[in-house]
Amino acid sequence: MDLPDLQASGSKLNSTDQDAGSASNSAGDRAAGITYLPWHPLLAAVFPILSLYAHNFDETPPGVIWRPLGYSLLGTLFVWALAAIPFRQLRRSAVITTFVSLFFFSFGHIANVLTEDGRMWTWPICIVPLLVLTAILWKWRGSYLQATRILNFTALALIIPSILLIGGRLYDRWLAGGRTPLRSVDLISESRPSGGAGDLIPRFVAGTSQLSARKAASLPDIYYIILDAYGRADSLKQFYGYDNSPFIRALEARGFYIAQKSRANYPQTSYCLPSALNMNYLDALLPVGKNERVNTEGLRKLIDENAAAKYLRGKGYRYVYLWTGVECTRVDTADLELDNKELVPPSSFEGELLSMTALEGKEPEAIGSRGRDSLYDTPRAEILTAFHNLEYVPKLRYPKFVFAHILSPHPPFIFGPNGEAINPNFAYSDADGSGFFKNRGVTKQDYQRGYIGQLQYVNRRALEAIDAIKRESLRPPIIIIQGDHGSRMNVDWDSRAKTDLREPFSELNAYLVPDAVRQRLYPTITPVNSFRVLLNGLFGEKFPLLPDRSYFYTSDHPMLFTDVTNDIPPFDTEAPRPAAGR
Repeated sequence: MDLPDLQASGSKLNSTDQDAGSASNSAGDRAAGITYLPWHPLLAAVFPILSLYAHNFDETPPGVIWRPLGYSLLGTLFVWALAAIPFRQLRRSAVITTFVSLFFFSFGHIANVLTEDGRMWTWPICIVPLLVLTAILWKWRGSYLQATRILNFTALALIIPSILLIGGRLYDRWLAGGRTPLRSVDLISESRPSGGAGDLIPRFVAGTSQLSARKAASLPDIYYIILDAYGRADSLKQFYGYDNSPFIRALEARGFYIAQKSRANYPQTSYCLPSALNMNYLDALLPVGKNERVNTEGLRKLIDENAAAKYLRGKGYRYVYLWTGVECTRVDTADLELDNKELVPPSSFEGELLSMTALEGKEPEAIGSRGRDSLYDTPRAEILTAFHNLEYVPKLRYPKFVFAHILSPHPPFIFGPNGEAINPNFAYSDADGSGFFKNRGVTKQDYQRGYIGQLQYVNRRALEAIDAIKRESLRPPIIIIQGDHGSRMNVDWDSRAKTDLREPFSELNAYLVPDAVRQRLYPTITPVNSFRVLLNGLFGEKFPLLPDRSYFYTSDHPMLFTDVTNDIPPFDTEAPRPAAGR
């Protein structure tokens, strides 16, 4: 029930806060049921958060939304209390509070629509309508019962789809077996430079392999390292004008075989890695068709409980996973997980949420993070930690299959060539392809500059990690370094015709393997055959090689794959590609 106006006496409401035509206060009280209570400010406060979480469910760790929800609700209640002082009525102050939330969470979207020069008008565009509405509400002395009811139902209608979507994804996860409790490893820091994640060292040393020393000595450690969106050398030359041959020569000098004409099987991580780790195409692993919904949890499970890890466990290996903050490649079933929990940086989800609000571009202290310098410190720390952990993993003295998916040189572009911190001057996003350019006012030149700068730093760290692995390993290690797919500056997720298919499918593919495996490799090998070749050469298996194919899809039909193997044109210096298959 509304607070009384100054003119009201006793505990009775002023007649202006009752429905038109009400004959008495008791009638107004009966009308003011639950649908007339002003719930809409609270619903408006949680709607943007639930919506963002629902549409990024598979990339967002569970539980990450609670802190933003708490801050949003507390902030809304604070604004509501302030508005109630001059407006004197609960429902009237609720209306202005809801519109404050609306403009607060729309600020980033409005800024993105405007040109770079026009962004100075973002604040006036938000503030002027709010001031006009405040003036109208200040003068209006009519009933707010119907307005409250309409706003309640409107806010509820906005929030229900997100709740249903989250519920559906949770149901999918439950059907897929839920989450196994993580066997994660705390990390300690002996020194923590201000510009990085510090020298993080695994504390875990107990509970290792019970294999005999003789058997353990015969098994080489196997590292599967994914550098996300790392393009092939000829692709980098074609699209970025960058000569990556020094890095390729450095790999070859360390004993790597480079598959010069390798192509990705799919253009997206959540499809590439299930296929590679399970040594098969997705149409054989999951139902695939035009009307199929993307089973994101099913795809993640294929990464988590993959065929390569199961096979190697049967041979006596331990499954070691390096957590790098990418939810779609999260692993729950590893024998050991290395992560960066001690850093406690603000989540990428919170960064994305802040970019939507009037706090766009502000430091994350605005939402209570613990002294982090920028929104981009989260992915930066995760990448640094992954490289640190790669250098320390060899010190775990038991046979291990190590899986590391590092989100770089993929956007966001947060490292310069020498590892210096880069904070992009547009709203936070880790989108790629056409999603990178959408409403952000960035150019292809910005993409090229950011990608190559980050790639140069990744090259240096990758070589350092390789050298540390080789130096610290008890046995000569096996290392496979791949781009899950190529770079994606020229990918339009809505149109195959507007996509230059050469770029997303031309990926780095490098192997440090024994001679028995190396002699089975070939220049056009794709990741679906990587572990087939490895296991055949290493353990004498007879897995038949699959045809090396590449499949594209659009955002309208994300599970309708089109074979584009023979549709990918050659590069300017590349001979015509032979028919697919081997």
